[in-house]
Amino acid sequence: MGLIDDISQFLETRLEEYIRNNPQIELQILEEKLSQQGTEVAKLIANFRTQEKQLQDQILDIANDIRIWHDRAKKASEANRQDLANAAKEREASLLKQGNQVWAQMELIKQRIAQTVELQTQIQVRMQEVRAKIAEAAKNKPPAQPNPAT
Repeated sequence: MGLIDDISQFLETRLEEYIRNNPQIELQILEEKLSQQGTEVAKLIANFRTQEKQLQDQILDIANDIRIWHDRAKKASEANRQDLANAAKEREASLLKQGNQVWAQMELIKQRIAQTVELQTQIQVRMQEVRAKIAEAAKNKPPAQPNPAT
């Protein structure tokens, strides 16, 4: 295994030297990495937005259930059925607690969306900087020397 490790180390060293001697390649590699990160961040934002929509729908469903149980508690109280009214009020309180928990989850998702959008903006700015450096390097690149052997 020592020979394979030595060859691997030699090739890595040569590749690093080549990249250092050719900064435009290093910039292209950086641009590709930023592009991949941009794609991953866009997917993450889409996923968070889907989760946010699901939580909003869940909140609306819970709110509808709260309204139903509130009406039931009111009807039971009007009918002098305190046993039913109390049970309905307990269910309503339970649903309110559940709704608050889902609301907190939604707020957390909104924060994550905002953070991820900020990250996406930073990646886009960095991409523009790298592309500008690539364009500058292309302008400053000396023309290729003709090969006298051909």
